[in-house]
Amino acid sequence: METIYINGKYLSQTTTGVQRYAKEVVWQFEIDNFFREYEFVVVCPENASIPEGFNHIKYVKIKRKGYFFEQISLPRFLKKNKAKYLLNLCNLAPLRFAGATVVHDLNIVDNKKYYGFLYRNIVKFITKRNIKKYRPVFTVSEFSKKRITEYFKIDSNRVVVTKCGIFQRMDIEDYSDKFAFVKEPFYLTVGSFNKTKNLNYVLETAKRNKDKTFVITGGKGKVYQEVNLDEQENVIFTGYLTDKELFYLYNTCYAFILPSFYEGFGIPPLEAILYGCKRIILSNIEVFKEIYGDIVEYCDPYDVKTIQPILENPKQITEEEAQKVLNKYSWNKTARIIFDGIREVKK
Repeated sequence: METIYINGKYLSQTTTGVQRYAKEVVWQFEIDNFFREYEFVVVCPENASIPEGFNHIKYVKIKRKGYFFEQISLPRFLKKNKAKYLLNLCNLAPLRFAGATVVHDLNIVDNKKYYGFLYRNIVKFITKRNIKKYRPVFTVSEFSKKRITEYFKIDSNRVVVTKCGIFQRMDIEDYSDKFAFVKEPFYLTVGSFNKTKNLNYVLETAKRNKDKTFVITGGKGKVYQEVNLDEQENVIFTGYLTDKELFYLYNTCYAFILPSFYEGFGIPPLEAILYGCKRIILSNIEVFKEIYGDIVEYCDPYDVKTIQPILENPKQITEEEAQKVLNKYSWNKTARIIFDGIREVKK
């Protein structure tokens, strides 16, 4: 049985959307019948946290971490083990190998002002080489596919859209005691302090609406904006939460707000809909309109005044509208598209 190796660098990183994508896809490889055709081995850096519950997929730790792991140790390991194929799920892949890669977005290109000159050019160089070398190239939205094909001037048939998925809905546990300090009704925002998440937009909105409570969850990313959460009594920052705690907040918030400047996909609004949030307010960027259509409210992420008339009475998502959107996305569908793409190349 042929082995498909998987770049496990994501297991050494803080879990944001990209890492969650990787974890969920690999889990689908475990629980579906994918393993009947191929053996899967996840090769991880020395500081990785190996997940439990896997019976079919193997995990191997090797020396080094970060970019040294990805560009030096991993290719050496693959060569030593006579590997023929590597799947990379989190944007970057080794320069000295081949296989499939997932490029989630071109944030490093489209928002280059947020990154240092050396960092962005190294990442851009690696991404360009990966896209030329790896087959297939996957991405998560039609928006990202368009940007990849336009910027790198490649045939659009070479880029396959996998979309993202959502969990199977879990029972919502009662965390009312833990969040008793949160005054209801409240507006919820989920996202890191990454500059593209535009959290200062939420803070400015809170400043203009002292009678309303705003809850922000998440943490600092590599390229974060400075925000002062201590100045406003009606803003509550929770830090990172467990999934179950987050599901509770989705279910109990009055409305969910995500005013991002830029996203490759954007999973939190889908999760909010899944867990019963009926009012969603998003920035009017192209990818959100692709995914959510006309069932949510849109604001201009560059003009805080545009959210003001929406706050009091945003449109409510009906059960039919919610289900129609949710039916389009599942991690099993995502994993199946990746698996079929790999199998097609390997014929």
